[in-house]
Amino acid sequence: QVGFAVVGQDRAGNYLMPDGTSTPYVPFATVDLRASYRLGDLLLYADGMNVLDATVVDRGTVPLPGRWLKMGLQLAWGE
Repeated sequence: QVGFAVVGQDRAGNYLMPDGTSTPYVPFATVDLRASYRLGDLLLYADGMNVLDATVVDRGTVPLPGRWLKMGLQLAWGE
């Protein structure tokens, strides 16, 4: 299976930089992808997060990660 998600945000308000400067939130959009493959009770998956490498600043001036990859497996036990 293959899937994707697109998230866009245009936040109202401002945040304070460490030097006290008030900075408005900048609108952004992120694109996330997932590919998965089921082998019996085992699910193998790979997620590409923020694949367009958007700059995202969360509350409290915390920068969120740029592009990153996550892989894993999930076992359905006792179903």
